[in-house]
Amino acid sequence: MSYFNRSMNTPTAVQHLLNLDMQSEWQDWKWQQRNAKRTFAEVSKQFPQLPQETVSQHFASRKVRVTPYYLRLIERYGSSDTLMDNPLFRQVVSFRENELVQGYDGSSENRDPDREMKTPICQHKYDNCVILRLTNSGKGYCQFCFEGLRTLKIAGDKKTCDSSAWQDTHDYLKDGDDVEEVIFNGGNPLMLSDCKSAKYLRDLRDKNDDHETLSDLFMRPHRIGVVPYYLYHNMPYSAGYSQFGSSDRNAIKLMQDIKRHKSNLAVPEYVCLHPTGKYTVPSHEEDDYPCFAKTANGEELYQFTGWKGEKQHWLESRL
Repeated sequence: MSYFNRSMNTPTAVQHLLNLDMQSEWQDWKWQQRNAKRTFAEVSKQFPQLPQETVSQHFASRKVRVTPYYLRLIERYGSSDTLMDNPLFRQVVSFRENELVQGYDGSSENRDPDREMKTPICQHKYDNCVILRLTNSGKGYCQFCFEGLRTLKIAGDKKTCDSSAWQDTHDYLKDGDDVEEVIFNGGNPLMLSDCKSAKYLRDLRDKNDDHETLSDLFMRPHRIGVVPYYLYHNMPYSAGYSQFGSSDRNAIKLMQDIKRHKSNLAVPEYVCLHPTGKYTVPSHEEDDYPCFAKTANGEELYQFTGWKGEKQHWLESRL
């Protein structure tokens, strides 16, 4: 007997939702989440023959969230008429019946939190890679997920990504010179709002907007004989400008500081792109731009800022 209620007189929820397939609501993931089935009673209405004694314990201790779209997949692409053997169903409603050795036991986890967790949400998994667990939310139980137990446990004790945990993580990464890759994980990080995701990306953006990073970027090629050419300022109207761009004022100050302390042979020409062509940006701020002036007795002099940041001048030569 099939576990799907296919009564022609009483359409199931899935059959009803098939009519929404071409509507915008069906394509809206937020609508899918709002209409997801979360309790044993809701799921058993969809699958009336579901054995309560077998799976009810899972609903008592684990979060369940099955979207209308996924319900349709279970019905349409299930490889067996027996629901308990349906891999799509087992993906979102796991239970501990007849588990083999190293099977799902409801407590063991696939990671080493004590050694690898540097903050409540930051796992330094490999030397050059960290995994940030930004949300405990997930759409279903993932058989291949390292965090399935943490994200789906109803009375879980794992900390979420609050402001304190994020600040600790940001500080850790700021001091981590060996970190080259940051992976957003969860739960499902795509369930975060666009606004929150953008904030995390802004905080972690990999910009060469500090003296140490950019100096190192210039000096390494210089040591092996590479001659620098242009350093382009991030162009407006380009993808990622708001996340990865640096302000003109900060960039000028940064280049000014570097030119005062590094060999000019190592520092590229700093340019901005304009519809009319490239523009070489002078590495001077408004208050220390070199200029000509006159002394009290009428002598002309040239004023500038030296490499130590101190105001200097020399008298104009009389030729």
